[in-house]
Amino acid sequence: MPLASLTRDTLLHRDVHSHDAILMAPAFADGSRIEIFMDDPQWVPLAEALDRDSRLVMPSATWQVQAIADGPGAAPMELLG
Repeated sequence: MPLASLTRDTLLHRDVHSHDAILMAPAFADGSRIEIFMDDPQWVPLAEALDRDSRLVMPSATWQVQAIADGPGAAPMELLG
């Protein structure tokens, strides 16, 4: 999906098999939504593409560190402004 069709991107914490997982959940104009976990090989290319997109509320280096610091049970973080 092209970033131009991105309508929402939420950063979430999930309890997965006894550990906390951080994931992005981009949603697109056609209603589709995907989930990409932080350890997925596509995480870095997506974060870099989002950094080039002017709609982010903060750079990926900031929201990634914040997500880790917030820890398990953190509220979802909306990445698009």
